[in-house]
Amino acid sequence: MNLRQIYILSAFTFLYFIGFGQDISSHKVPQAIMQHFQKTYPKAYDVEWEMDGNLYKVEFELGLLEVEHEIWYTEDGTIVRHKEELDKASTPKSIQSYISENYQGYHIDDVDKIVEDNQTFYRVEIKSVAGKLKLLFDQNGKIID
Repeated sequence: MNLRQIYILSAFTFLYFIGFGQDISSHKVPQAIMQHFQKTYPKAYDVEWEMDGNLYKVEFELGLLEVEHEIWYTEDGTIVRHKEELDKASTPKSIQSYISENYQGYHIDDVDKIVEDNQTFYRVEIKSVAGKLKLLFDQNGKIID
């Protein structure tokens, strides 16, 4: 099974389990999750919790640049997935080089760093006058077909 197939399988599995989210109060979040979150992200703001199937999802921002994060936890506090918005400067150079060499006329519009099942992926949206494209890269900056 190649890396693309693993990513697609994990994405479908993830989507199957999360369903549609429902906002919840922070008081309904298990203590193990809340303690981990508050210890790891003490400066988080605009924090919103929701249930996605049987997972607890938190959306929040960090820093002066308002970097958006989304984390999905199991009930015991295990992180299942972490999605972090990146700016172009934080995008790995190998990804920037690949795009400039293979997609001339396009520029990076949106980048998400996704950590799931101990693997890191970069989902990159690029734009040009011709439209938008979404690309997926592995943790080494190699394109996933």
